[in-house]
Amino acid sequence: PETACPHPGSYTQHRCLKECVRRMRIPAIRRFLLVSGMVIVTVICLTVFGNKGYFVVQVSEEKEAVDSTFKNTLLPLSVQSFQGPVAHSTSMQSTETMPTHHSQLSKNTSASFNKPTSENLTSSRNTFSLSDIKNMFGRILPTKKCGNGTLTFKERICTKYENMRFMKNSPDKVALASFPGSGNTWSRLLLEELTGYFTGAVYQDKKLMCTGLIGEGIKDSSVLAAKTHLSGKGWTKVIYLFRNPWHSFLSWYTYFVIRDHETSLAESKITIPDLTFNRFYDRWKNLWNYYVFSGDFTFHLLNYDLLKINLEWELTKVVQFLGLDLNEDKLTCLVENQLKTTAYKRSGQYDFPYSKAQASQIQSWIDEKRDQLEMLGINLTLWVW
Repeated sequence: PETACPHPGSYTQHRCLKECVRRMRIPAIRRFLLVSGMVIVTVICLTVFGNKGYFVVQVSEEKEAVDSTFKNTLLPLSVQSFQGPVAHSTSMQSTETMPTHHSQLSKNTSASFNKPTSENLTSSRNTFSLSDIKNMFGRILPTKKCGNGTLTFKERICTKYENMRFMKNSPDKVALASFPGSGNTWSRLLLEELTGYFTGAVYQDKKLMCTGLIGEGIKDSSVLAAKTHLSGKGWTKVIYLFRNPWHSFLSWYTYFVIRDHETSLAESKITIPDLTFNRFYDRWKNLWNYYVFSGDFTFHLLNYDLLKINLEWELTKVVQFLGLDLNEDKLTCLVENQLKTTAYKRSGQYDFPYSKAQASQIQSWIDEKRDQLEMLGINLTLWVW
């Protein structure tokens, strides 16, 4: 088992062992008898007990309570953003024609979004039933993922859940694209608290959906931005979130093994297998090429490392890029309380996990793209272990 299914005790080994068991096929005749028996038992139960009133199905029509703030429409935005850098070549245009910053923001870009109202920031409700979520937000969560009981959401400090909402008539379909392990989930939490709008995702992560990020699985214009780690068309705007690659590779490997957004590996000395690393590396450089260097998208670069250092400035630029009104009170609250919450954060001290060949691959790509990265305003001195 140690050879066939590595990482003893991890989620990866658990999944591997389940696959081994799955391949031990039950003979067709046994499956047929099992299903037939279940059908017979079900029919008998319905026949015997149904007439005695044990099975009662009550169907009720619930009127969805939609807050009046949901009805506000979003006017077309006029945000100046450049369409990506020119591809690196010997005929690159003069830097005078390139923007001086990776996101040219207009100072007068304000669409008619309603600001979240003032609220008591210390008493936010965080327990909901599925019917509560449907009535308050118009969102039906799948019972197969979240069950039928009461859900306990992650604590929100600056915006109450009951004041959150989905967007209506937004002209933009926005992607929050990133390489896995770059802080996408934490960034979603910050954006939701600051703007009061739910974010979405091209995935349906059960843990995220059932702990507060109820926009999981939604990728249309009803969400502020949709999380994706994949390349794909159809986005009118892209927020490309990036992180120091030496840290993002390790962060994704941690999630790859544990399958949790907050748990760290127990051991400090980690070795990333070459096969796994090569998959990570190819995906990392392909995402950069697709969203940033292709010139196909109107994008804004969000630096995770700077977000931790200067939360106020980085979030302000994102809000301007989206054409939203900035809520100064919410921003101040986030700045003052960002260290008080551990939601979707992972901590741990590790030794350098890369072999010489792996480190050489990462550094070679950085050197190759250095001019383009610095032209985008990226401080490569932060890209160190």
